[in-house]
Amino acid sequence: MVFDDAHTLAASPSSLSVLQELVKSTPHNFRFMLLTRYTLTLDNAPLFPLSQCLIVDNELLAFNREETSTLYNEILKTPR
Repeated sequence: MVFDDAHTLAASPSSLSVLQELVKSTPHNFRFMLLTRYTLTLDNAPLFPLSQCLIVDNELLAFNREETSTLYNEILKTPR
């Protein structure tokens, strides 16, 4: 289940509580994807244990030199 713009729930602690309970109450093989601009918190603590989350940030999304070279040389066919 995907929640896009989940950061918009940050202004509503009750919404965050419902989301937290929803995640806790579903089977372990059910997956959630929360798309958010920052870590969601409730009562000054992360909404979910960070050990149970895969956080994809700008650093993880950025191409390294090899990937950039592959993009230009093999995909775009533009030697660089």
